[in-house]
Amino acid sequence: MKLLSTILEEYTETHDLALIEEFKEALWGSKLKLKKRKLSYKYKVVDSLLQNDSELIGMFDKHKKVEYFNNQNRYSYDELEYIDFIRIRVNNLYAYHFDSELYLDKEYYRLLSTAANKYYEVIGQLKQDGNIHIDTKEIDEDIKRSFDLAEQVKTNSPNKKMTLTWDKYVKLVNGWIDHLFDLYKTPERYEQEHGWEYRNEVIFTEENWVINYFNKSIKGKTLNYIRDSMPKYIICDKCGKELEVRHKNTRYCKVCLKERTKERRKVNNSKYYMKNKK
Repeated sequence: MKLLSTILEEYTETHDLALIEEFKEALWGSKLKLKKRKLSYKYKVVDSLLQNDSELIGMFDKHKKVEYFNNQNRYSYDELEYIDFIRIRVNNLYAYHFDSELYLDKEYYRLLSTAANKYYEVIGQLKQDGNIHIDTKEIDEDIKRSFDLAEQVKTNSPNKKMTLTWDKYVKLVNGWIDHLFDLYKTPERYEQEHGWEYRNEVIFTEENWVINYFNKSIKGKTLNYIRDSMPKYIICDKCGKELEVRHKNTRYCKVCLKERTKERRKVNNSKYYMKNKK
């Protein structure tokens, strides 16, 4: 594949659409797919540390491994192509803003770690006093309650995200790329227009310039898409109730709008009556 900067420079001169398609093929053909991996909060139940208490051992053994999903985003940068750095950003943006199993609220992960925390807490208590009474039932109920709350948090977390399939996101990004190719300015042209200079060629390259341009732009367009797609709310002018904005002229809730319409009809009918009476 050509250098990214070469593709962009050629496009600014020729506007050959085949160059955009070459860029897209490289982006979606990258080996760095969006991958999920399972991690877990786990511990090894050591009978002797629990004073060989069969109830404690049995209870903690049930919860010794709690799994959750994480985004697999660790890479060896020496093996990456330039286009891969843009693909990583695209993957991460989707995972963070649209995937319902990744990057959930911190509270979710804290609740999942309850069993492991309780296990080490009990061990610490038994080390200090081997004769201390540990209420196994109460701990088990606390753990189960935490897991139930974790599921509630997991259910609610996606509400802060938009529901969008990967295929639809790819279509969005492809449309943005078309636009970004037309807006692209080479470093030299940007310098001419804005007076900016880049001097450290060891650190700065035109490939860095292209990568930074697409990464920042796609992030911005993703956030704009979310902003424009999320429902907006205002306060009803009459009753103060919160309501979703359906169009730019929304001012009243349904009840108040219905009452206002009746009032305006009465006024209009009265004016019509008075006019015809005269």
